[in-house]
Amino acid sequence: MWRDFFTLSKREQLAFMVMFIGLLLLISFYFVDFKADDVEIDLELQAWIDTVESVVEESPKAMTYELFPFDPNTVKVKDMERLGLSRSVIINLIKYREAGGQIRSVRKFGEIYGIDSMLLCRLKPYIVIKENQSNGRYDKRVPYTKKPFLVDLNKIDSFTLTKWGVDDIIVTDIIGKQQNYYFNDRIKKDLLLSKDGDSLQKTLGSLLIKKNLWNVSKDVFQIELNSADTAMLVLLNGIGPVLSKRILAYRKSIGGFYNVNQLQEVYGVSPLVIKDNKDVLKIDSTLIQPLNLAKASLRRMKEHPYLDFYMAKLIYESRKRGELHSIRQFFSEDAFVNIDEALFERYFVVSN
Repeated sequence: MWRDFFTLSKREQLAFMVMFIGLLLLISFYFVDFKADDVEIDLELQAWIDTVESVVEESPKAMTYELFPFDPNTVKVKDMERLGLSRSVIINLIKYREAGGQIRSVRKFGEIYGIDSMLLCRLKPYIVIKENQSNGRYDKRVPYTKKPFLVDLNKIDSFTLTKWGVDDIIVTDIIGKQQNYYFNDRIKKDLLLSKDGDSLQKTLGSLLIKKNLWNVSKDVFQIELNSADTAMLVLLNGIGPVLSKRILAYRKSIGGFYNVNQLQEVYGVSPLVIKDNKDVLKIDSTLIQPLNLAKASLRRMKEHPYLDFYMAKLIYESRKRGELHSIRQFFSEDAFVNIDEALFERYFVVSN
């Protein structure tokens, strides 16, 4: 047998020896009885372990607090701590007050998150809530003396007056008088909304002062709508910086105006604003820049206020097929059924 062992290769001999040693180790673990060494335990520690089962956890030291009258709407943080309020309750109360809340009853104070029934019962006799306190903020539930809103009729426009609900006859009268008169004093807004028209007319008449026009014609002051900038547009009645920018943006998107009434298509411009300014507005239609459908991108066509997605797609596909000749060729299509043909011929051209 051993002779056969020496005829094995070195790798086979090594494997056999590893298996043999492993077998010996397994046998030794099976027969050897391990005994743990004796461990020395500190006598004092052992005595504590023996008595730990009989030890009752000591209750935390009771929080010290003071009791004194306080108003939860105005009490300061230091006083809250003296009353025994926890940090979370103090934070919740302060947040409630900063948000504009006002505690008007003991029950409302108890609704602050973190205040339990025991704490509320302890503090209840000392809660003193002062009337009409708002913690420095306006409380809608507390009545107050409202100051009258005064209106300068020299600067007001018909759009604002109509929005307020002023009678149409009064609106027309005020706007008409602005042309030749000054109002020498402001008027209460409540008076403008009064149902007593005769009294209002008398009040308006008492404020009028004749303008010295020096025979200046209205034609002296004119604004050309297709070339005006924002600085010129804000001179119009009822047109501010926001509306003037919208008008310029819309003018650019359509290519220019050919009629003053097109201003109604601008968001925020009412017919009354147009009526108030018609005398000073003029339009040079030669400045209109129509959209060339032969070169415009699909995106540009879709963004045009007078074209929708289906119209733009129809024009674009016709152009790809080489069949685009004129905007009139689409007037018989369903997508163009409700259009103004004269308007489309003015704003869309086909030019290669």
